[in-house]
Amino acid sequence: MENRIICCLQARMGSTRLPGKSMMNVGGLPLAVLAAKRASGNRFSLIVATSDSVDDDILCKALNNEDIPVFRGHPTNVLKRFYDATINENETSILVRLTGDNCFPDTNFIQELIDRFMDEPVDILNLSTKNSPYGLSAEIMRVSGIRQAYKATADPFDLEHVTPWIKKNCRTKSITLQYLKPYAHLRCTVDVQDDLERVRECFQDCQNALDISYLDLIKKLAGLSEAPKFNLCTSDYPSPGFVLGTAQLGLSYGIANKTGQPDKETSVQIIRKAIRQGALAIDSATAYGDSEHRVGEAASNGLHYLSTIITKLSPLPVEDVMVSDSELALEIDRNIKNSLLQLQLPRLPALMLHRANNIWARDGFVLSQLVKAKKQGFIEKLGASIQTPEELKRVLVNPAITVIQMPYNILDERWDHLIPELNRRSDITVHARSSFLQGALLLSNPSEWPKLDQTYSPSVLIEFLKTTANNFADGDLKKLLVRYVRSQNWIHGVVIGVELEDQLTENMKYFFEPPLKENEIDIINNLRPPVPPELLNPALWIRSN
Repeated sequence: MENRIICCLQARMGSTRLPGKSMMNVGGLPLAVLAAKRASGNRFSLIVATSDSVDDDILCKALNNEDIPVFRGHPTNVLKRFYDATINENETSILVRLTGDNCFPDTNFIQELIDRFMDEPVDILNLSTKNSPYGLSAEIMRVSGIRQAYKATADPFDLEHVTPWIKKNCRTKSITLQYLKPYAHLRCTVDVQDDLERVRECFQDCQNALDISYLDLIKKLAGLSEAPKFNLCTSDYPSPGFVLGTAQLGLSYGIANKTGQPDKETSVQIIRKAIRQGALAIDSATAYGDSEHRVGEAASNGLHYLSTIITKLSPLPVEDVMVSDSELALEIDRNIKNSLLQLQLPRLPALMLHRANNIWARDGFVLSQLVKAKKQGFIEKLGASIQTPEELKRVLVNPAITVIQMPYNILDERWDHLIPELNRRSDITVHARSSFLQGALLLSNPSEWPKLDQTYSPSVLIEFLKTTANNFADGDLKKLLVRYVRSQNWIHGVVIGVELEDQLTENMKYFFEPPLKENEIDIINNLRPPVPPELLNPALWIRSN
């Protein structure tokens, strides 16, 4: 039977992000049971490949109660599990690989992919993740492909994810179903609690969770009140990514801020929307007032797994001789534990020093304390917020620092000579802030620009920005400023803060724009007026009483 079809669905109880999700109720059934029954219907043979761990006993019992065949195998070598589960199949049989946390796929969806596989001269076929909802997935191959991979690779990544070796070494095709493209920004997988709640809502009020079509489920998902309207992961220009700055959400911040700090409900909604729409990271700090608390509440339903949460240690009294090293160590410990508490995290994905000079203060004592906390598991990555090129140069020679946040915008040429050194540190992630210079670059009235001790002409800068926006961004100044920063290939993320939801949507849409061309950047750099360094550092602005 050359074209016998066998569906193999992998599932387990030991999810890190949402433990026990396979048994969580969706549509009146445990999630993995629902996924299996929707995929098999009365059309396909199906086996659930789970582990032989005792933790999966309860899952096997639920599957057995529904007369769903089960194979139990290696807990971490999932490729071996698939190999063993299909050991009695003919090599030419068609194998459909599915996962138990994706319950939208049904028999019609699977049949459509099988038909395409049969028409294509390929060894493995899947649905493009960029042009379809995340989680609406299945991989089609021959059983022989699994056997080839099992005998050829010992790479832990290949063993855990089953098909990477086949994709790298065999004929592979990722297809697009055009009618799914308008829904490509959606998530129909169940990876975190937030996903679970939305998927449950899609199956709510269904007369039969097994009969509703995958396309009807997707339309219901798109119609949910908190469904994202787009996702940056579907952009043709995904890097550098969008980083939501939350200073404005924790306190009244920015020279151009006319509305002040938003209320708690609005702040939480903005953060959740940013994560659901594909924000690369969320940037916070202890010094940003209510920011950490609001980020923690917004991401408490598992969204912190979908964007990197970054915070900054409060500036420390390193120069105060009255503060001993032991007292300083206690202050650092309190800061870290308070951030964990406010952000509702077991570990800080990235902790930056708000003042880079704290790194080398007291012969490196502060950094040694942070390295110690990192070894204890409280911190994943250490970083520094940079203010000046001198600080950047000193930080780049320190291997403990792997995350950098620094100011950068269309007027800022201070960093050009250090870019080669930055590029040599391939382990460093760079996030650029101040694309709008706290909103100053967006001001059209010269009298509203920052006051400095140094003489400069806001009118000249306003005219330069206006002309450049007309030439390179259809007259849209924000679009120009974001495109310019995103065109720097040494930058990984662009930090932009907002006070309003409409601002968030507007700013994120600029990340669907193509970067400027190299010759366009050269033209801009050659035409930009020189500016005093004080203009580029808001700490040096003269504040009115």
